[in-house]
Amino acid sequence: MRFYSKSSKYFKLIFLLFVILILVSCIGIDTNISFNKDGSGKLSIQYKISKMVVNLGASNEEALIVPLPVSKDDFKRSIEKTKGLELLSFKQSEDEDNIYITAVIGFNKIENFKEMKGFNSMPATLKKQGDLFLFSQRIATKPEHIPDKDSLKMIDALFKGYKISFTIKAPKEIQSHNMGNLSPDKRTLTYSIPVAELVRIKKDTYLNLSWQ
Repeated sequence: MRFYSKSSKYFKLIFLLFVILILVSCIGIDTNISFNKDGSGKLSIQYKISKMVVNLGASNEEALIVPLPVSKDDFKRSIEKTKGLELLSFKQSEDEDNIYITAVIGFNKIENFKEMKGFNSMPATLKKQGDLFLFSQRIATKPEHIPDKDSLKMIDALFKGYKISFTIKAPKEIQSHNMGNLSPDKRTLTYSIPVAELVRIKKDTYLNLSWQ
């Protein structure tokens, strides 16, 4: 029984780490959303993807486990299936271990990204309430399983120094926000969270801000 218990524990730990690796294989993600007065705008995203994770699904396109597009054609296919989006620019480079992506996407509404591959895990909305524009983006989802202490220690070691960053540029001064830091002109908010901290969040968490 002891052997089974230990084996089961280690199997669960390895499986959990594998799942986390897939979910955060795009480590070091930077997103920058710039809004126009009418709610349209541009989203700039920079990230890197481990070649190991890409190769895990290379033999079957339908079973790809990479959470975000990894090529210009992949971006185009995703955008063609989504109304209100346009790929404005794309740049890709790589080294021995990773693929690096930089893309700029124009949008009519920020909600359009809910239908695009890789972007529906952190959906964003922009609503008008009276004179206020209310922006909200989910940055974390309540996990189905909470990592144990051993798993968290390994996560800390694997993803030390990696973070996910969000930048929101409003057309006017930001009136309120629940996290992050404002620029001197109060029109840009930035928020960063380490990957190791992100996996510790136990509830749905949203980045909220407003402007007139």
